[in-house]
Amino acid sequence: MKKTVICDFRLPNFMKKRMLPFYNVLDFSAEGIVEETLHGHPDLFLAQINESFVLAPNSPKYVVEYFKSHTIPYQFGEKTVEFSYPEIARYNISANQKYILCNSSICDSHILKLSENLKIISVKQGFCRCSTLILNSDIFITSDKGIAQALEKQKLKVHLFSDENILLSGYKHGLLGGCLGIDEENRRIIVSGSLDTLLEGKQLRLLFQNSAYDLLELGNTVLHDVGGFFFIA
Repeated sequence: MKKTVICDFRLPNFMKKRMLPFYNVLDFSAEGIVEETLHGHPDLFLAQINESFVLAPNSPKYVVEYFKSHTIPYQFGEKTVEFSYPEIARYNISANQKYILCNSSICDSHILKLSENLKIISVKQGFCRCSTLILNSDIFITSDKGIAQALEKQKLKVHLFSDENILLSGYKHGLLGGCLGIDEENRRIIVSGSLDTLLEGKQLRLLFQNSAYDLLELGNTVLHDVGGFFFIA
């Protein structure tokens, strides 16, 4: 049975078709809740901690109904996502089996409660999932210099990549984590474009391959920050 991937509803159709042999596709749209550029970004409303999901209470109703109808376990957080920063980033965390990366001063309290068995790494950046992906091999991949420095101070394995060529409408550039999704069960990483267009794309591809992940690059285009990809069974 195929998993479902949750992604920005504006993801080009040719990219969605590229995923269909592997996944069902659930478009995400929170129109009217956050600014137009970001209202398709699932990483603003969904926090994934291993197999657990925490949804913002004001997540789109059809997304909540999808979780319910497919008996996918989830819990609601304490606070809603709001239009502006920092309230827009309450659910924007990155986690694996050992660590959760967040700005603990703005992170929803319910997420922190669920993370009691993880090592919480708190950083100044609020958009942690937008900028950072954590592999289950405890390798941190980020495009944020401040996050990289904080991780290096803790002697963690971190790789910093430039976000110069990443597209995000209305902004100078996007962030690397928003271009990636990780399906640990199938050891597959989805990329919203071609790594060849990234300044250090060859190095990133090699890092993924050396970590035993298959890559599913969705096109020959530059990378688009789409708020990441989330996988549900």
